[in-house]
Amino acid sequence: MQPVRRSGRATQEIPGIVRGDRYRGGMRIEAKIAGQRRELFTPYELEWPVAKELTLRELIESVVRSEVDAFHTRQRERQLDRVLSPQQIELDRHTGKVDPGGQAGTGIVDAEQAVTTALEAFADGLFFLFVDGRQIDDLDAAVHVVPTSTLLFVRLTPLAGG
Repeated sequence: MQPVRRSGRATQEIPGIVRGDRYRGGMRIEAKIAGQRRELFTPYELEWPVAKELTLRELIESVVRSEVDAFHTRQRERQLDRVLSPQQIELDRHTGKVDPGGQAGTGIVDAEQAVTTALEAFADGLFFLFVDGRQIDDLDAAVHVVPTSTLLFVRLTPLAGG
């Protein structure tokens, strides 16, 4: 079963994804860089309809595929010109960019290649993954995920000169 992602921009909803502080009860996805306080991106929710046991490999694959699907959705939406209301302009201004759309996409991302890259990055130790506060370090380990689970990706940065 493929999860459905919720949210997108603060003002535009992409079915399946919720970003920011509008937490509604889906699996929460967070990311940080080791050694930094700020988040890598605004946490968002991934609809996960049932409790399920799967391998860490399958979980990473599901999250990556949902990210690729959301990216393609945003690319399609950016190609359309939008009529902006004063409220929309004000909301976009606070995010730092007022975007009327009408832009050509940067291309298609291959989901299979993205999954392969993510799995290789995990195997190479470029990031850690915590599921409900517990670090999982084996791609073939069984992981029990419920609709309200929290996934925390921690990107590691190499030491200079080492």
